[in-house]
Amino acid sequence: MSKLYYILNDQDRKPSRSVKLNKPAKQYFREAKSFLSCGLRRRRRITAEIRTLLIQYCQENPDAQLEDLFDAFGTPEELAGTLFTPSRAEKLSRKKRVRLCMFLLCVCLLAVGGCFLTLQYQQNQYVSDQTDSNEVSVRTYDYKTKHDVDQFPSIIQYVIKYDLNYTFGENDTIQSAFDSDGNKVAVDQSGKPLDPDYPVSKEYRELPDR
Repeated sequence: MSKLYYILNDQDRKPSRSVKLNKPAKQYFREAKSFLSCGLRRRRRITAEIRTLLIQYCQENPDAQLEDLFDAFGTPEELAGTLFTPSRAEKLSRKKRVRLCMFLLCVCLLAVGGCFLTLQYQQNQYVSDQTDSNEVSVRTYDYKTKHDVDQFPSIIQYVIKYDLNYTFGENDTIQSAFDSDGNKVAVDQSGKPLDPDYPVSKEYRELPDR
């Protein structure tokens, strides 16, 4: 007796209510249900059909094992596939879900890439205030400790350490430096004050070392 013949010819016979699924049949039933990807109403109908088939088989073969069930019905996936064929609407719905997931994945990747590029730019660039005097200021450098500041380019370190503002001439050479009160400060070509006792800023003093 072929598997398909058994299904088609026995499914209209109502099993006795006293007959229940044995342990292997219960396991087979659970696995078969897992392969049904359809609406709740249709799923209930198909699971009822599968249970009926298994009860009928157990009524005739009370000691049936998994091997016997496989011989009679095929694998749980094959049985589920025999009783359930996705409709065109369900196939289209599944394609829409896949496309939506792919779209959301692309959006997430673009967002992550944009954040990465923005952070990289903020960590590696300092920009001028675009004023007539070409003053430079710190905008996007994030620091919480003296160690963080020491990792920045020297000109940025001096802006933070000494609270200085710089102006630049041709070829980006330092033209002059001023303190927060507008007083001119003598600095070397790197921007560091020439006075070895020049005080560091209050902000820098209050930063922890690490």
